[in-house]
Amino acid sequence: VVTEVTTPSLGVGYEIGYALHKVHKPVLCLCQQGINLSAMLNGNTNSRLRIVFYADLPQALAETNQFLKSMSS
Repeated sequence: VVTEVTTPSLGVGYEIGYALHKVHKPVLCLCQQGINLSAMLNGNTNSRLRIVFYADLPQALAETNQFLKSMSS
């Protein structure tokens, strides 16, 4: 699962929780640099959760590609 979490959203938070705890899927959370994440993400120690702060769209896309490639191996 790939999510963009710069703006807090209960729906996205629910999807992240569902992916991690119900179906045990890895989750990539992309967030613009300089943003404070919600406590739900900051305090989550699940090994399948990866949080990446990005500066621009090319960096976000590169991180997404790297994440997806790691899922295929």
